[in-house]
Amino acid sequence: MPLNDIRIIARIGVVVGAIFLMMLLLMFVEMKTLSRIKNNLEEIVSVNNEKLILAQDMRFLARNSAVLLRNVLLVGDAGTKASELARLAEDERLYRAAEEKLESLEADPRGLEILASLGREERRTRELWQQVVDLEGAGEPEKALALLTDSVRTPQRGWLDRLAGLVNFQKDAAVAAARQARQVYDRTMFIVLVGDGVILLVSVFLVLFLASGIVRPLREFARSVDSIASGDLTTRIPLDRQDEIGTLGARINNMAEQLQATEKELDQYRFHLEELIEERTGALNEQRKKFTSVLIHDLKGPLVPIIGFSQKLYSGSQIPRDKVVEYARAIYHASMKLAATIDHVSTELRGNRLQHCYDSEIFDIRQLLESVAASYAPKAELDHIELSMRCSGGDDRILFSGDSAKLQSLFENLIGNAVKYARSRVGVELAREGGRLVLTIEDDGCGIEQEYHEKIFDEYFQAPNSKEGSGVGLYSVRKIVEHYHGAIHVGESPDGGARFTVELPTVIS
Repeated sequence: MPLNDIRIIARIGVVVGAIFLMMLLLMFVEMKTLSRIKNNLEEIVSVNNEKLILAQDMRFLARNSAVLLRNVLLVGDAGTKASELARLAEDERLYRAAEEKLESLEADPRGLEILASLGREERRTRELWQQVVDLEGAGEPEKALALLTDSVRTPQRGWLDRLAGLVNFQKDAAVAAARQARQVYDRTMFIVLVGDGVILLVSVFLVLFLASGIVRPLREFARSVDSIASGDLTTRIPLDRQDEIGTLGARINNMAEQLQATEKELDQYRFHLEELIEERTGALNEQRKKFTSVLIHDLKGPLVPIIGFSQKLYSGSQIPRDKVVEYARAIYHASMKLAATIDHVSTELRGNRLQHCYDSEIFDIRQLLESVAASYAPKAELDHIELSMRCSGGDDRILFSGDSAKLQSLFENLIGNAVKYARSRVGVELAREGGRLVLTIEDDGCGIEQEYHEKIFDEYFQAPNSKEGSGVGLYSVRKIVEHYHGAIHVGESPDGGARFTVELPTVIS
C-alpha cells in the first residue's frame, strides 16, 4: 500500500495507541497509589497497635509493681521478700524498655508531652517506693507502711492515671490514623476517577476530531456527487488531502471528467445522427418526388389514348368496322398499360409496407403459374408474341407451401416484363430438380447488359434501355425469393433476350 494511502489508518492507530498508553499509565498510577495506601494503612495499623500495646504493658507493669511493693511490706518471710523485690526490679526494667520503645515510635508532640509528664510522675513515685523499700530494709516496717499510705498513694495514683491517659491517647491516635488513611484512600479514588474521566473526555475528543476529519470531506463529496448526478459535470472536488479520502476525491474527479468527455462525444454523435437523419429524409423526399412524378406520367400516358379513342367511339358518327377494331385494340393496350402501372404501384406498396407479412398455405404452384401465364396471353397475342409454357412431370400437381399471393406477384412481374420486352417469343418453363423448384422465363427482346445484372434488383433502379415502369418489380421479386431461401439469376437467352432463373428449395411432392 502506498504511503499516501495509509494516512487515515496511521492517524487512527496513533489515536488508539495514545488512548491505550494513557489507560496503561492510569492503571500504573492507580496500582502504585493503591499499593502505597495499603502499605500506609498496614504501617499505621502496625505502629499504632504496637504503641497501644506498649502503653498497655506500661500500665500493667506499673500496677503490678505497686502490688509487688505492697507484698514486700506485708509478707514476713525474708526469702519471699527477696523474690518480690527481684520481680519489682524486673518490672522496672521492662517498664523502662517499653517506655524507651514507645518514645522512639511516638512522633506526635502531644504524645511526647504525655510521655514527659508521665516520666516525671513515674520518677517521683519510684523515689518514694525506694524510700519505702529502704525503711523496710532498715527494720522499720511501720514507717515504711505509713510512708506508703500517706505519701506514695497520691503520686502513684497520678502516675497510673497518666498511664491510663496514655492508653486512651494511643487509642485515639490509632482511630485518627485510620481516619486519615481513609481520607487518603478517598482522595486517591477521587483522583483516579477524575483521571479516568479526563482520559475518557480526551478519548472522546480525539475520536470526534478524527471522525470530523473523515465525515466533513465525505459530506462535501456527497454534495459534489449529487451535483454531478443532477447533470453539472463541471463540478470538481477540492484535492487538499493526501490520504485515502484524497484518493477517493481524485477518482471522483476523474469519473466526472470521463462523463464530461462522454457527454461531449454523445453530443457529437447526436449532431452527426441529426445530420444523417436530415440527409436520409431529404433522400427519401427526393425518391418520393421522383416516384410521384413517374407515377403521374405513367398514369397520364395510358389515359390519353383511352380518352381520345373513347370520345371518337362515343361521338355517334359512322366509323368503319376496321377503325372500330383498331380503336378498341388501342383502348385495350392503353388499359393494359394502365393496369400494369397500377400493379407496379401495388407491388411497391406491398414491398415497402407488407414485405414482412407472409401467409402459409399449401397450393398447386403449377396451376398458379399457368393461370398467370393465361392472363397475359391476350396481350401477347395482340402484340404478335408467342407465349409458350412447359412443365415437367406431365399433368402432376406440384404442391408448394407458402404465400400464394406473393408467388403470384413474382410470376406476374417476371412474365409481364418478358411480354413487355419480347419481339416475338416468350418461354416459361417449370421443372423439379432433386426436390427443388426451378422456374425459367426467357424472351427474345433486347436483353440486359452484363453490368446491370445485379443492379436491376435494386429498388427504383431502371436500366438505360428499360421501358415504362417504377423500378420496384424486380426488387420485390428478389425479396420474395430471399424470403423462401431461394436464388434468382439473370442471363442471356439463346435468342439474345433476357433469361431469368428462379430456384425455390421448398417443394412438397
